[in-house]
Amino acid sequence: MKKFFVQLVIIFVLFNNVFFNILPLPSFFSYWDELLELSIIAVSIIVLLKNKTPIKKNYFFMYLVIAVMISIGLLGNFIFEYVSGYSHIIKDVVGFCKFPLAFIFLKNLDYDEKISEYITDGFMKVIRLIVIAIFFFGIISIFKDIGMSQNEIRNGIRPYMFMFSHPTYLVLSSLFMLVLIDSYSFKKDKNQIVYELMLILIILLTMRTKGVVIAALYLFIRYFGKAFKKYKVLYYIGGAGIALTAALDKILLYVSYSSSPREALYKGSLTLLKTCFPFGSGFASFASHISAVSNSLVYDFIHIPYYWVESGNELSVLGDAGLAYYIGQFGIVGSVLFVMLIINIYKISIQKVDNKLPINIFWLYVLVALTTESILINSGIELVLMLLLICGLNKKSGEICEESSDHQREVLA
Repeated sequence: MKKFFVQLVIIFVLFNNVFFNILPLPSFFSYWDELLELSIIAVSIIVLLKNKTPIKKNYFFMYLVIAVMISIGLLGNFIFEYVSGYSHIIKDVVGFCKFPLAFIFLKNLDYDEKISEYITDGFMKVIRLIVIAIFFFGIISIFKDIGMSQNEIRNGIRPYMFMFSHPTYLVLSSLFMLVLIDSYSFKKDKNQIVYELMLILIILLTMRTKGVVIAALYLFIRYFGKAFKKYKVLYYIGGAGIALTAALDKILLYVSYSSSPREALYKGSLTLLKTCFPFGSGFASFASHISAVSNSLVYDFIHIPYYWVESGNELSVLGDAGLAYYIGQFGIVGSVLFVMLIINIYKISIQKVDNKLPINIFWLYVLVALTTESILINSGIELVLMLLLICGLNKKSGEICEESSDHQREVLA
């Protein structure tokens, strides 16, 4: 029963946007990730205290960094008072903690290996069948509009989105299935190149620049990486060159803009960096949807084009610059701490794994997506569960049984 429940959760992580898009679910269902996050934190604290689970030094450091960043954000709220509603500030604190805190708690309790135990051949067959179905409809959508594409033309075709509300969600779901299939096939020593290429084509059909970049990098690292790995300089130059080439059209388009919302958000974050030095503007004040709901006073002096439509409804532009959220709200000190936090979470995620490719591709996508969306806030829990899953699937043989002794060796003094 537990296995079936975990598998259902993974399916929901992969396709929750489809469910919300096609089913008439009550609006409060959209808070599922916040509720799950709070449940994870509460249960993890109880388990840690009950079992007297030791905290490793690197985990303690990350808990400390998160606590300091929260303090910096709250100081910004207290000093500058751009946001008056405490409820909005609390909601943004919860959103900020969604990815880093949930991941660290679950990883500290070794849930990566526990979750991965429930991935079976039967479950992966279901995933492969879903890939085939999405690919099939994607090919049809190239030649005929079947209601699964956006009403715009990019490079001669309509961007494919299957049954998701936007192509970006299909890109993320396809990436999750790609790293999952890669991880499982490595564990079982099976070649899944057909399904990997199907997913690459699905990502390309979405016509999203970040999807094209990650697809190109995946193919380069997966099939040509070993040839270049001996020459690290060429390896990194090749990867950077491929990413730049894939994103060149989009970069030139942004350069041609004089006042795009995303450009305004990044310029605004630098303004706040100077205005609120060394802190930031505080939680719920900038570069997030909740900053619009809170009527942040930041927007009185930082103008974001297309922020409001005539009816007074917010357009989805304030979440279009993930990095601007951290730069503006946490300032120079918080931004440095954020970089340190991400680096440490990455280091933990690749510890004791045989196959680093899926994890590296996962992180490359997160870094690329952070430039254009608030992915760690909007999809934080989905990222946590998928990262834990691929970490567990790629764990080195023999490491699982050694975890308990590792806890004893690396405890906080």
